Amino acid sequence: MFERNKVEAADHNGVPVEITTVDGEVFAGRVMIPLGRTFSDCLNGPATFIEFEPWGEQRIFVAKSTLRNVKLINVPRAENLGARARALDAFDPHAILGVPAGATLAEAKAQWHKLSKVYHPDKFATMDLPAEVTAYISAMAQRVNAAYSAIEHRFCSAGRLLRCVRRPSTSPVSGCDLRV
Repeated sequence: MFERNKVEAADHNGVPVEITTVDGEVFAGRVMIPLGRTFSDCLNGPATFIEFEPWGEQRIFVAKSTLRNVKLINVPRAENLGARARALDAFDPHAILGVPAGATLAEAKAQWHKLSKVYHPDKFATMDLPAEVTAYISAMAQRVNAAYSAIEHRFCSAGRLLRCVRRPSTSPVSGCDLRV
């Protein structure tokens, strides 16, 4: 019925599309896709309606029978993800976590928790993502963890923690126990 695409609803904002109805009217907006389902699942599934949000308007339900054409717009291609990953090769732990250089460990930890939830592999485990996207998410999760470990290590080595006890390297920061 519709062209098969591997576009996932990675965010909760939907997939940007341009819809042409059988009457010839054209609408631009977002098709809202349930988490864990693909764009083609939404269009080819058993449901009679799709949830559509025209730009700047309220969400509506559109009958699939009234659709002539659904065109994806502004969807990044997989090669763009690789270029973005290469652009992140410079390792600045504060920039990766999005905290200023003088941030406290608590601020860094709060941002680390936030980003860990965004890039956690379990969040995407049920989605059928392209290999490039999976590799990008995995690399970002590793970068976020490494950035926090680097900041944590700086605080430990600078003696800015209440207790920094040396122990065998079972900690992500070698030889540093950060129990307070």
